[in-house]
Amino acid sequence: MTKQVAGACGSTSNMADASTCYLLASHILKPRGLKGEIKCAGFSPVPAVVIINDTEYRVKNASDYDGFTYLFLEGVDTIERAELLRGRDIFVRRADIELADDEILVGDLVGYTIIDEAGKTHGTVRAVENYGAGEIIEATGANGAFSFPYEDAFVVETHTKKRTLCVRPSVFQ
Repeated sequence: MTKQVAGACGSTSNMADASTCYLLASHILKPRGLKGEIKCAGFSPVPAVVIINDTEYRVKNASDYDGFTYLFLEGVDTIERAELLRGRDIFVRRADIELADDEILVGDLVGYTIIDEAGKTHGTVRAVENYGAGEIIEATGANGAFSFPYEDAFVVETHTKKRTLCVRPSVFQ
């Protein structure tokens, strides 16, 4: 299975133009220390620029510890400024995310053709949702709508060049 990277453009995004696509990357939990560092829900990779409240911030330093990401942002250099960002969402530009060959953003799966191991087409991915237990693929096919978890028990292979998602027969039972 292709390695998943946190974030997704969302089920209605047009991934054809990644320069205008913004990904929800994380959520600011609280300030840490007196010099403006902020504690966020863990995410990676961290690009050079993040967007909070429609404002771009250059990332001066990013570190991970115990499942959380800690950021120092340009212009946020006091606990008071960091406190103003508490509870805010962090967005990144899709175009700023560099992925390895074996990585994919799950939001990029929207529009992929769903095939079985014999190569028969069964539908198209229309959305990728996450309700807390992992990504759920929502698809439509000739027999209507269906969904399944995006995990090894159901997905044989994600082929990014062919834009196909090969699934096990259990998806259709």
